[in-house]
Amino acid sequence: MKLQFSFIYVELTSICNMDCTFCVNSRMSRPKKHLNFELFKKTIDEIAEHKLTKLIQLSALGESALYPRLLEAVEYCSKKGLESSLVTNSIVLTPELYLQLLEKGLADLYVSLHNLSEESFAYRRCKTKIDYSTFLQNILNIVDTHTLEKLPNTLIIALMFSKTEWKHSELWDLPAFKKDTMNVRALLPDFLNNLRSIAEKNGSEFLFDENLFNIMLDDLNPFEVRTVQLMKNIVLNLVPLNAQLFNTREKLNSELKKHLLARKRTKGSCRNIDTPMILSNGSVIPCCYDGLEEVVMGKVDKETSFISVLEGEKYQSLITGFQNNIISHPVCQECMGMLRYTSPLRELNYLLCASWKKAKNSIRKLLYYRNNLSLRQLLKRILLAVKKPRGFSLTREKTK
Repeated sequence: MKLQFSFIYVELTSICNMDCTFCVNSRMSRPKKHLNFELFKKTIDEIAEHKLTKLIQLSALGESALYPRLLEAVEYCSKKGLESSLVTNSIVLTPELYLQLLEKGLADLYVSLHNLSEESFAYRRCKTKIDYSTFLQNILNIVDTHTLEKLPNTLIIALMFSKTEWKHSELWDLPAFKKDTMNVRALLPDFLNNLRSIAEKNGSEFLFDENLFNIMLDDLNPFEVRTVQLMKNIVLNLVPLNAQLFNTREKLNSELKKHLLARKRTKGSCRNIDTPMILSNGSVIPCCYDGLEEVVMGKVDKETSFISVLEGEKYQSLITGFQNNIISHPVCQECMGMLRYTSPLRELNYLLCASWKKAKNSIRKLLYYRNNLSLRQLLKRILLAVKKPRGFSLTREKTK
């Protein structure tokens, strides 16, 4: 069987030391547990043997750094010729553990910063006694180690953002986010100053462009992740809050229903189908958006192989449908459905404003590049932009 997937999620654990308001972890019906290590090895053996992918994402809906055999898991992937990446909230990830993971073969690390204030950090509902300043310092320590050691792997810092104007017109109705507590534009400078100090201390070039970043902030939308280069091999991902909420559809109510109408789609294809997930209980789901196990394709165990699930009727039917531009599963139909304003005038106004804003910011970027960057600097930025971080992305188009 030839290489099939961009990467495969393997959930090492469904246990988490946070209970974030925007995550489905606390509402999952399945038991919280670690993945059986023998089952992990069996699955990795299959993936390597059949060359299903080159990259394993060792994360899903739990905190992978809590997995007691994490170092062994990363090393086992390396021994089988597979790269691995990891997502962590950094609470238990020390610089020492980070270096050990890299020694075992970890390719990339994603750190979920998400919050820039004590107020918004409270919505993460941390289960351990840790305040925001300690949480932030843990992440800065990782950045310090990364730059000091001049590590070649990619470090991705994910920051969740929201915008005040989305409150009544877009995708959520969580009481905790009735105001713009993310407040990226106001709070980010302090965080960037910390990173700049680390870069200067360790002799690294700080590549962040404030003027270009301000232009990008004006163009943020709730359907797309944006990536900003901070230093060599260190990037910042701006993740819209609603990208975390696509698998919490029951929360899309109240104010949402006053302004938006969800329409199911029965025609189309899905790019996320290229990244299946094996959960810690053995369940196989087609993508990372099915956090509540509504589209289970099968279950791997001692007797049932991952390959047999992929070749099974459920998965093949789903794949065949997408290949023929048919969305067969009702959950997929809703996930890929289009959100439209209930009023045609509201919809027209939104489309016109969005188009004008996009065009205006494109012009601003072109003028900025022409006036502020030499040809050499421009080529350097293009090369950095082309080198995208490996692993998963929460990017989602408006039509999904």
